[in-house]
Amino acid sequence: MSQPNEPQAPVKLGIPGLVGNSPEIERLRKLVQRMADTTVQSGNAALPSVLITGETGTGKELIARELHAAGGAGDAPFVEINCAAIPQGMIESELFGHEPGAYTDARERRTGLIESAARGTIFLDEVASLDLASQAKLLRVLEDRRLR
Repeated sequence: MSQPNEPQAPVKLGIPGLVGNSPEIERLRKLVQRMADTTVQSGNAALPSVLITGETGTGKELIARELHAAGGAGDAPFVEINCAAIPQGMIESELFGHEPGAYTDARERRTGLIESAARGTIFLDEVASLDLASQAKLLRVLEDRRLR
């Protein structure tokens, strides 16, 4: 048993890697569990689009991975896309793929990162770093849940 003035060690509950026992962390755990439970109960294999915000290093990817696993998509791919790491000239090809002849050096079909997530989860990090035209195209895919 700890002494009254000793700091308490963080408690790990439910979400591996998410440590702490503050009221905010507990609310977050409950929210993640509620979203996952709702998805499983609805019989829908796909979670709805979810916006996870926070400063760098606060665990956004951790929460996304937990939603992916807890929501019943654990066997499907989890595709992490760091939008800031993809050069502007390659964004569309990387996200959406391309067909042969789509541009000068496109000799064969290339599956984009979004298509490679097929029924899984796409974690888009640093979306604000994309140019506005790419953001608009990405928004269209997220809204329609279809690629052309």
